[in-house]
Amino acid sequence: MKKVFLFALAIFALAIPAMATQWAVSVIDFAFISADITILQGDTVVWTNSAGFHNVHHTGNPTLFGNAVAENPWTYTFVFNLPPGVYDYLCEVHPEDMLGSVTVNRRTLWNVRVANFTFTPQNITVTQGDTVRWTNTSGTHSVHHTGMPVLFDTNPASGAWTYTVPFTFAAATYNYICEVHGAGMSGSVTVQLPPSLTISSPNGGETWDIGSAHNVTWTSSSVFGEVKIEINRTFPSITWETILANTTNDGSESWVVTSPPSSTCRIRVVSINQPSVGDSSNSDFSIPLGIPQGLVAKSFGNDIVLNWQSVAGADGYNVYRSTIVTDAVYSEFVGTTASTTLTDVGVAVANPKYFYQVRAFTN
Repeated sequence: MKKVFLFALAIFALAIPAMATQWAVSVIDFAFISADITILQGDTVVWTNSAGFHNVHHTGNPTLFGNAVAENPWTYTFVFNLPPGVYDYLCEVHPEDMLGSVTVNRRTLWNVRVANFTFTPQNITVTQGDTVRWTNTSGTHSVHHTGMPVLFDTNPASGAWTYTVPFTFAAATYNYICEVHGAGMSGSVTVQLPPSLTISSPNGGETWDIGSAHNVTWTSSSVFGEVKIEINRTFPSITWETILANTTNDGSESWVVTSPPSSTCRIRVVSINQPSVGDSSNSDFSIPLGIPQGLVAKSFGNDIVLNWQSVAGADGYNVYRSTIVTDAVYSEFVGTTASTTLTDVGVAVANPKYFYQVRAFTN
């Protein structure tokens, strides 16, 4: 009889779903003890200061959690209903010595305990596609969505029961109550879209001249904090060069294009807090050599001597001529030179005006 009783208890204990976890970080002696922790969405972190003037300050932009500097003793509690990612923090009094991080992993199953006239936790934020499971441990209760149409609902029941709903609904907040106790026993599930980021420009096929200003643009959803912008000039290699180490996730950043030139360029935008969330250009765009500046033409008899400024990275220059000012092609080829001067020899004097264009190239 004793063995059967113990076995039944074991089965019951395993049937109770794990709730959100509380994590403890000690603040003492110019250090965060257990400074770097990995948790699940919805978990709680409690910082406890037992010595000195300290605080907790999230270093991201925007600042998502933190408290004011104060002398011990104090505790600071934050529930990490945030998207998956790495959230760095520090003590503002000792920013070089007291550093820590909270790595938040995605929780796909959210447990809500139904007992004592309360839903615990009462309000949760989930990612579209996650599952919520309510578990009744005492009393007569139900789960009833108060919206129209009603998307999830159970009949009032007592004893041990569970109710599971996959939240594949649109991004919104879904309020619910226990029909037995009405508004006095309520909760909510806020559904957010999975984190995503998509580049719109440059997305392939563009030509951006060195020295010209262009907007790198992107769209994002459920991405919190700043982003990093990088360029790869030798795609498909894995060599990425930082353009901006951190900038506001506002969907647009002006960039003055830098050398060296390349025809296989791609831009990448990545979330700093959520490094797995990002996007790169769908195909290559080009950064050609700069346009030679300061072109000067002087006639000497039937010859016209051309001079211009050098272009960084150029191996040589092609010179073209036209007799029409509106000729955008400059189809008459004059010559090639590796220097910054060229003489157009024996030009007919019958035409009083000539228009020239110099184009840099690399071998």
